[in-house]
Amino acid sequence: MSVETSPVPVLPASAVTASRAACSQVQSRLTVAAHTLLTIFLALAFLTPSWRQGPFTWWPLLTANLAGRPAQIGLLALLPLLAALLRVAAWMVRPARRDSMRFHAWRDAWPVLLPVIGLGALTLLRLRPAVAPGVALIILAGIGFFWLLTFWLAQAPAAQVMRWLSLLFALVVLGQSTVGVVQFVRQDSAHLTFLGEPALDPRVEATSVVGPEGQHRLRAYGLTAHPNVLGGLLSIGLLWIMAGWLAGVPWPRVSPAISTVLWLVIGAVGLMGLLVSFSRAAWLGFGVGAAWLFWRQRRAWLRSRWLLLGMLLGVIFFVWRQPDLLWTRFFDLTSPLEARSISERVGGLVVAAGLIRDQWLLGVGSGLYAMTLVPGASPPVVHNAPLLAAAELGVGGGLLWLWLNGAWLVGLRRGHAAQGSAALALFDAVSACWLALFVTGLFDNYPWLTSSWRAAMLLGLLAGALIASLRAATPGNGDQDPQSNMRSAAKS
Repeated sequence: MSVETSPVPVLPASAVTASRAACSQVQSRLTVAAHTLLTIFLALAFLTPSWRQGPFTWWPLLTANLAGRPAQIGLLALLPLLAALLRVAAWMVRPARRDSMRFHAWRDAWPVLLPVIGLGALTLLRLRPAVAPGVALIILAGIGFFWLLTFWLAQAPAAQVMRWLSLLFALVVLGQSTVGVVQFVRQDSAHLTFLGEPALDPRVEATSVVGPEGQHRLRAYGLTAHPNVLGGLLSIGLLWIMAGWLAGVPWPRVSPAISTVLWLVIGAVGLMGLLVSFSRAAWLGFGVGAAWLFWRQRRAWLRSRWLLLGMLLGVIFFVWRQPDLLWTRFFDLTSPLEARSISERVGGLVVAAGLIRDQWLLGVGSGLYAMTLVPGASPPVVHNAPLLAAAELGVGGGLLWLWLNGAWLVGLRRGHAAQGSAALALFDAVSACWLALFVTGLFDNYPWLTSSWRAAMLLGLLAGALIASLRAATPGNGDQDPQSNMRSAAKS
């Protein structure tokens, strides 16, 4: 007895090609929509000082009691969730690939992925929600953003990451610097309460000021919680803008000449914002990062020398206009204002060292540094990110922070010729930013995961960009723009 079997239908090659082209088109549109929503969210996050005030409270959906205070959660707070859902959908409809070389494309990323995963996991393990549920929830959200942004950018092509972050930081630098310069010129707030700007008055003791006794001048806050935070954010943004300009990253839908003018104008405004923050740590970090970037770009000295000349002229003009404030900030360290600042910094370092000595293995817990001291007392701020990490998570946490900040050194021992100029430009930018962040972290605490969820997002962006610059450009690993994938599928 014979059994007849029906033939397995085989799609013609043209149908397979059309199906792949359709999948690529859908994937491209979903990816663009996800990137757009994420860009809007990140721009708003870096342009508001607090999630309790400003855009993320607009059109409230619910009110929750977080960290002992009521907080409104608005419609715009859902942007990262929507972006993540769209990104997952884009991943699900991606065209099937016939090669399996993704592992080789990721093998160079492990020196960065290990501290990212380890530091985030250790922070979560040392959470103590029973002691501080509000703090634990904020840190949980921060670690979520840290990991999300790391893996989001890590799988993207280097050229796309370079272009996207250049434009994002340009928006942030332009907004923050403009507000900061207005505050310094007015010696008052810029009346942007609807964006979460705090009330600023140089006569109020809690306000951060600079200058000799009796002649205090308001330092620029921008739309941040403190001038030091503004300076740190602007130093990273300015370094990325410089790298974008040196790499010739274009603005969308404008001519190259207009694009160059836009970069220079935003850079000039950003430099003024950085200067009026009067953050010495941010100035030092930016100077070290800029020197490294210029050295890496020494092959394009003809282009970079004009940028260096413009920066020097801006600094000279600022020194000429504000000599008394700079003298007080750098040399008159015996003034009551500077003496108190130095005393607070030394006190914070002593307290952190004592906590590390007493609880060197596990630390006091994530975000619980201030709560371990005398109840009701004002704890001295630890102006050192690795010491704060070690105090909260133990010595292992401090070492993981150092590993994460030094992971970019791995890229120095391997060439980027196989990846092309885009990966090289991205590595130059992100290595300068990591170097600046490390230097700044030695004198302040905001480059630490638990200091704020915006710090966690910034660390995630830089970690993801570093991985994107290190990944091997293996054929078939998706290391192309979605638009390029769509065009390639359509041509075949």
